[in-house]
Amino acid sequence: MPHLDRARARDADPLALASRLAAGNPAPYAAVIDVPGLSVVSASPELYLSRDGDVVESRPIKGTGATAADLLDKDYAENVMIVDLVRNDLGRVAAVGSVEVPSLCAVEEHPGLVHLVSTVRARLAPGAGLAGAVRGDFPARICHGRAEIVGSAHHQ
Repeated sequence: MPHLDRARARDADPLALASRLAAGNPAPYAAVIDVPGLSVVSASPELYLSRDGDVVESRPIKGTGATAADLLDKDYAENVMIVDLVRNDLGRVAAVGSVEVPSLCAVEEHPGLVHLVSTVRARLAPGAGLAGAVRGDFPARICHGRAEIVGSAHHQ
């Protein structure tokens, strides 16, 4: 991956970058976050987090193959592990007893490949919001199997 120096990164236009990314990588989930001091451009087949009223949902992907027959036992085990992490993360901002997994290790077909996708859903606790859910799971453990950050205030 070519190195982009910090000065050029600061001068980048997030909307132009998002447009260029969408042209070359049309993904079902895309976002641009552009706030003072931070710009994030994202395109992914994976739903990181959505909100509908007081319900939040995440659809982690872990396991990819050309066909369902290519998926390994390891892919299923890793998907279940990631689902457990997401359940824990959403549980930090969810109403007690509301975290559920309506779909575990479903095989989803995409052009040229399949993914193992699970769905984790929860109802936000009173006073909790989407920002709290994002803070509880950023960087996205669901997307990359984020390692615990030893000694961080987030994990003590």
